[in-house]
Amino acid sequence: MNTKIILSATAAIAMTLCACGSDQSDRPLTVIDIESLVDAADTGEGRLEMLIHPEVTDSTMLGISNIAGTVGNRLFVSDKGQLITFDTKSGRCLGAFNRRGGGPGEYHSAIQPYPSVDGNGWEVFDLISDKLFRYDLHGNHLGTIDTLGIERDFPLPGGYWGGLTHAKDGEELSLKIFDRNWRLTDSIPSGAYYLVAHMGNSTVGMGADIITGKDIALIQYNFNDTLYSIVSGEKNFKPYAVIDPGKYAIPDPRKYSNLDAWEADRRNTIRVRFIPSAEQMMLGYMYENKLYLQVVDLTDGTLLFSRTVDPDTRGKGFVMDYDGKEVLTMPIPYSDGDGFYFLILDESMSELTGVEDTNPAIVKVRF
Repeated sequence: MNTKIILSATAAIAMTLCACGSDQSDRPLTVIDIESLVDAADTGEGRLEMLIHPEVTDSTMLGISNIAGTVGNRLFVSDKGQLITFDTKSGRCLGAFNRRGGGPGEYHSAIQPYPSVDGNGWEVFDLISDKLFRYDLHGNHLGTIDTLGIERDFPLPGGYWGGLTHAKDGEELSLKIFDRNWRLTDSIPSGAYYLVAHMGNSTVGMGADIITGKDIALIQYNFNDTLYSIVSGEKNFKPYAVIDPGKYAIPDPRKYSNLDAWEADRRNTIRVRFIPSAEQMMLGYMYENKLYLQVVDLTDGTLLFSRTVDPDTRGKGFVMDYDGKEVLTMPIPYSDGDGFYFLILDESMSELTGVEDTNPAIVKVRF
């Protein structure tokens, strides 16, 4: 049986990094030492500020949701293919729809939905069809753009789109920059090369993690510890921080001829997920069946916050304090540069409000 593995949170790009030719950041690079963070005791507290408690309707019941973006007082939330826009002042739903399908104007998946620049609609990149679908807040189809075979699409600060091109084995992938109407405005070297490890009948693609916030996008290529950023007003990536897993690093599959041996050696490794916010970085990773949530200061690497969840209670969230009461929370992979976003889970919101069937609340957390 043939086996294919993509080492990427986005399952999107098969590459490895050589040298990124961007300029150095103005501040010294902070090295985040994962070995020193594993098994850290619970420390620090977050300041929770209520952003919105969304109204409950048949189309707005939330689970573990993701924030796609904010524009003014509008909050854009995706939940299992359902795209919902809320008014942050009232919690009222301004529009909700699910256009999953294979027909005209429908997307196969909404893994990468984003608000339109004016906040009056949605833009959904469909990984299956390589097309960008545009909708108003209620799901009326406004148009479709062919993304020209770009391997991975993501929004960049300043209203641009970024795209990494397809390449043959050993070729460098180019980073293309487009305006919101998908007109090419620039092209810069990515420093990343398409490379696949072959182990018998199995192949392992080495990918990249990309996360975007309001004014920043970060990219990390597998088997390279450095994160690279692009911020508003710029069109090139710069070194941003270093996440050093030390002895917990995932082994390079190119050094193995047998998939089972590689799988065995990576059982005690750590794959770190990250969210930036100004001069802080939130880290999430699993180790020995514990889920870690930590926040570090990027100016000096200081650990500001640390919590773990044991396997039996992993789905119940991290305990934090809100208005003097303990609540269960889960982080949302989004930041606006002014704080991190979390859900107060519906179980805790029911206790706070006295209403049995209620939505999770979305809060901003500062550390």
